[in-house]
Amino acid sequence: MKVRKMILENAERVAIIQTTSWQHAYRGLVDQKYLDSIDVKKRQAAWENGVLKNDPPMIRLVVEHSDRVIGFCCGLENRNPNLLPLSDCELQAIYIDLLEKQKGAGRLLLQHFKKEMRSLRKNRLCIWVLLDNHPARRFYEAEGGVLSSATKEFKIEGQSLNEVAYEFEI
Repeated sequence: MKVRKMILENAERVAIIQTTSWQHAYRGLVDQKYLDSIDVKKRQAAWENGVLKNDPPMIRLVVEHSDRVIGFCCGLENRNPNLLPLSDCELQAIYIDLLEKQKGAGRLLLQHFKKEMRSLRKNRLCIWVLLDNHPARRFYEAEGGVLSSATKEFKIEGQSLNEVAYEFEI
């Protein structure tokens, strides 16, 4: 497996991985009608726009196996500095193809993302995760994440969801 910067040609694959991951990981946590309505083409367009214009500015990485993108991550600035004053960067998304989970791709992406943050002189990383997303929480804990006292609520299509944050020294 190898990790590299995301390029425009990865947008479709990234959108597919993101959509299928949401539909799988958030089943039973997020309203099923919303999950079923996620439009891969709209997500692809958003990724294409982000990569082309670096909008928003962030680090976007993909992990490949046999020249096929099997996962991605992105992030940079902490979007909630008032909630986590000790964290100066944030991993906003990390998703692995459902057929490639449990093979080390997530760990590899997280390691490379931390390396990128260190090169930008960042010191402490935060990752927000749905309170009830236990598989993701176990992954972050296994990778050395420490559960923060910070929590936040957000809404998707009127549904209130709660998130907790994990922090990592980098």
